[in-house]
Amino acid sequence: PATFPIKGMSLEVMAPGKEEKDGEVGEATMTVTVPPEDVTRLLQYGPGSGYPALLAWAMDLSQRLFKPPVEVAGSLSVGNTDAIYKVVGLTTDPGDVILVEQVTFPGLGMSSRPRQRHFQPVALDSEGMVPEALEQAIADAKTKYGRAPRLLYMITVGQNPTGCTYPLERLRAIYAICSRHNVLILEDDPYYFMQFPAYERGTPDDALNEDAMVGLDTSKLAQTMLSIDVEGRVVRIDSLSKVLAPGLRIGWVTGPPGIMAKYKIYNETSIQGASGLSQMALFHILQAWGEAGFEHQIRRIQAEYAKRRQWLLEALEDALGMDGSLATWDVPSAGMFVWLRQLVVHDTAELVLGPLLDSGVSVVNGSAFALNGGDSPFLRATFANATKENMREACRRLATALAAASKAAEEVDLGAR
Repeated sequence: PATFPIKGMSLEVMAPGKEEKDGEVGEATMTVTVPPEDVTRLLQYGPGSGYPALLAWAMDLSQRLFKPPVEVAGSLSVGNTDAIYKVVGLTTDPGDVILVEQVTFPGLGMSSRPRQRHFQPVALDSEGMVPEALEQAIADAKTKYGRAPRLLYMITVGQNPTGCTYPLERLRAIYAICSRHNVLILEDDPYYFMQFPAYERGTPDDALNEDAMVGLDTSKLAQTMLSIDVEGRVVRIDSLSKVLAPGLRIGWVTGPPGIMAKYKIYNETSIQGASGLSQMALFHILQAWGEAGFEHQIRRIQAEYAKRRQWLLEALEDALGMDGSLATWDVPSAGMFVWLRQLVVHDTAELVLGPLLDSGVSVVNGSAFALNGGDSPFLRATFANATKENMREACRRLATALAAASKAAEEVDLGAR
């Protein structure tokens, strides 16, 4: 340790509340200093489950929010993508079948398909996986692959890409089916802390303030699979990427102790553990903030994204109309995406990579989220980064592109006659 070149760390971070600087009111800041002994400790090799004090903070938060009904253990992760890779590796074998939402996070496919896992999609509605479709998917997997599915992967809050959130009764129905067929559940929930109040057109920005958000109020937050796991068949992945910073690469995994013991070993034999610098910085920020400060940060993020959701939904309504002639969409209850079904072309890939890209509009074609491929009439738009005016302009350009595609389709149809 005496040879380590880093001897101290001091961070300027946002603090709860506001402060006035040069006559303007803005976010307050505070200085967080890491003690030299902690710098030395966290620059050394550590346990695969992470810095014990930081892991204890994460497990305490999970207990308070999710109240798992059975014994669980945990480990820090270096983000949800790596955690997904490891859990899939620990709970399935080459040739196994993973049940997935009809459209879902593409990273699951990119990391699992090379390891010879198969995917059986399950139809979605506005409340998530359809229970009857899940039963059918299990039967279809047995017929197609000659084996029963071993794992179900789902995004329960602000599902990517659709933005839907599973209500409690739907979670219970899905859990009961998995119990009956002895299927493990991998609950990936990176948008849990980004839940919003109901959307109402015309709501001004200042009404979408921190006090109007759900914060960490468990009476208002959505339920999770971990909360109803009475059999120890749920592994849950949480993330701080969306509410703190993705570059920290810190999240955590919660699940049955047997699986989590193997997860720790997997970490130790692959990445060793999360970055000591990231763990050091995060732990001392959280300690300086306290519970109230962390919730303030959550409310700040919720308020920012609620405003951004408002901007994009109103821009879509103004540009495309609300009559459903060009497109329809559901209001996301969490996350950062709007899943839009356009009614002009059969598949959006050419539209996305042609007219929209040429006009400076960046969206993702729906087929990118179907792990087994196929055409899709959907687009995924994000409200994470663009300004209000840029959202409005992008929606106007989208409307222009769809109108042009509709006119071209009509001309082709007339020519065919």
